[in-house]
Amino acid sequence: MPSRRTLLRASALTLLALPGCGVSLADGGLAAVNALSAAPPEPLVADAAFGRHPRQRLDVFAPPGAVAAPAVVFWYGGGWSSGSRASYRFVAGTLTRRGLVTVLPDYRLFPEAAWPAYPQDGAAAVAWVRANAARIGVDPERIALAGHSAGGHIALTLALDPRWLGAHGIVPRDLAGVVSIAGVTGVEPLRSAPYDAIFAAADPPDAHRPVALAARHARGAPPITLVAAEGDTLVTARNTQRLAEAIRAGGGEAAVLLRADAGHMTLLVALTTSLAADAAVVEAIARAAKAV
Repeated sequence: MPSRRTLLRASALTLLALPGCGVSLADGGLAAVNALSAAPPEPLVADAAFGRHPRQRLDVFAPPGAVAAPAVVFWYGGGWSSGSRASYRFVAGTLTRRGLVTVLPDYRLFPEAAWPAYPQDGAAAVAWVRANAARIGVDPERIALAGHSAGGHIALTLALDPRWLGAHGIVPRDLAGVVSIAGVTGVEPLRSAPYDAIFAAADPPDAHRPVALAARHARGAPPITLVAAEGDTLVTARNTQRLAEAIRAGGGEAAVLLRADAGHMTLLVALTTSLAADAAVVEAIARAAKAV
């Protein structure tokens, strides 16, 4: 008879692979992933406010005794309209075991908030981490950004458009690196419903498209790693390659990590200690934060 762990693993992989999960996250799958994963340490800082809105809150998880440690700020996906940092504690469980202080922020969501709330909240979270670096045991020179899907888009936007971090006196090159996991590239048709409403206020109209931002700002961006899955039909491997080419053409540094047996949501499996046979994504994040 299958063990509970085997059944949970099958549940996680099945739910994460459901069509449409890249836009509306499969909470059942994430719950199963959390149940299978090694638990993170208790938060070093819980529910810290980086703004006045109730969703402008973050949790910080740290390896024991972290002092001047590398760090990663990780944003989840959900089509800019769903998600909660509480569902992604498995990410902190994996990355703290790799020696990374891990910061999980929430951010305002559509329809309550539309563009540019997402990069504004992302930049405010990064500014909080830098301002509190000594308190949370972080080396301010080794802070990387990472995210999945819409969260990867937030990380890319902060790296490729200096105005968002610039509002806090930070430039993208102050970051150690960026890892976008199936992050929206802007090659995708984001002006179709419901994204036409989400990005209606983009100014200029392509300000939300990393592939367009690359031509203007890639030279000032930190090194970027783009993680793609051959089975991803939402953010395709080809679109990811096109973004990498645009970053390089703009004078930036971009690497592509292509995973063969994965899809848009199952890429998250690489961020679990119990489900992942392939640690390449975790190592990419560690390199981005200068942990190796």
